[in-house]
Amino acid sequence: MLEHSFFPITTPQKPNTPYGKKGTSSLAAQLAAAIPENEFTPDPNTRYGEIWMGDHPSNPSSLILDDGSKVPLWKLSSEDPKRYLGAEVLKKFGDTPSGFEENKEGGEPLKHLPFLFKVLSFDRALPLQIHPNRVLVDHNYKPEVAVCISEKFDGFIGFRPLLEIQRFLGLVTELVSAIGDDEVVKEILGLQLEDPSALGADDERKLLKRLFSGIMWRKDEVIAEQCQKLATRLDEHGDGAVVGDKYMALGRVIRKCLKDYPNDKAVFVGFLMNLVSLKYGEGVVVGVDEIHAYIEGDIIECMAWGDNMLAHGFQPPEERSSAKVLISSVAFHTHSNPDLSRIPPSLVLPSSPWEWSKEGKTTHYLVPLEEFELIHVVLNHKGDFEETTPFPRPINGPLILIVVRGAAEIRLRDGGESMVMERGRAVFVRPDVVWRITATAQDGADIWGAFHDESGV
Repeated sequence: MLEHSFFPITTPQKPNTPYGKKGTSSLAAQLAAAIPENEFTPDPNTRYGEIWMGDHPSNPSSLILDDGSKVPLWKLSSEDPKRYLGAEVLKKFGDTPSGFEENKEGGEPLKHLPFLFKVLSFDRALPLQIHPNRVLVDHNYKPEVAVCISEKFDGFIGFRPLLEIQRFLGLVTELVSAIGDDEVVKEILGLQLEDPSALGADDERKLLKRLFSGIMWRKDEVIAEQCQKLATRLDEHGDGAVVGDKYMALGRVIRKCLKDYPNDKAVFVGFLMNLVSLKYGEGVVVGVDEIHAYIEGDIIECMAWGDNMLAHGFQPPEERSSAKVLISSVAFHTHSNPDLSRIPPSLVLPSSPWEWSKEGKTTHYLVPLEEFELIHVVLNHKGDFEETTPFPRPINGPLILIVVRGAAEIRLRDGGESMVMERGRAVFVRPDVVWRITATAQDGADIWGAFHDESGV
């Protein structure tokens, strides 16, 4: 079995995800339950928010052997890294400390994939969070990308232009009270922000930090009172009443957050942030220290290997990270969005045809990170196929694939080894493998993948 070129792997649920969808309404639960080796049956009253695919020891996948037994993926990638990670990955990332030295005898650094791949499914806001450029759970920072795989996705990502925040400060009295810093509110309201030269980047950062800090430090009872007032206004006068019809979508999402988290300070941080709305196949890039809170949808998520997070909001008070540490870590910069697009241009994850695709059935997401790349294979009917070209050479790093719709068969391009990939199946593909995938379901298959290749093809 260990001589194979590709292996089925488990897709473990992340425990304790109160933002996840309930039971089988969760895509993450559907995909996990479809694979017998996961030994998982969804409970209709339990929320399931995430499945992970990778070798991070916080929630690792296991290779499924021919006899049905399982071997942790981190164990193989650490003990035989050249075979399972590839020489190029080792050359670039092999000396990166993991923070999990205890998992290997002798205390040597754990060798691992450069990325962590997930499916998320949620109908309540995830915690207001950043992935900091500092040591917390492990030694790795965690920039990420997210691609919508449901009809729609809503999320707060990064800070909106100060001109828009200025507008909200003049309209939303509850927001002003939640900030509790009349001086900074007065200063912002007095600025001529229609003139791009009216405020330098450093001054903008200072003002954003004061607004954000005011909300973070405000007493919970004050926040609760303002949340109740805001909820009453929205209920009585509609989504556009608070911020105007131009921003009605924001009013709708704020109302939802107030329903799910009635007295939470993150509701007011939402007025400072970009409301990003994605359609199927659209993606965003979330940088290190970028404040974000995903609200509703199903997504493919991939990030640099790591589990570091600071969060303060859309969660129980006892689970909050230190407000002081969060404030000192957040990247206080805005994302210009002059056309009020659903996605501010600087957050867009671009895509193009994949250069390794021989049949043209694969979209390549142009991830601006060195740790991983993302692909989406669409096969439209039974017998439809895609294969990788071996020229100028095969992919020299590891690849993980997951089937989210339909079913397919993966085999070596030149024949021989093959494997059935039913819906929910995740597969680990070794470096330097040239493969062919053929749809076996009548309606074809949708397959998502994350991989590393050192050439950056």
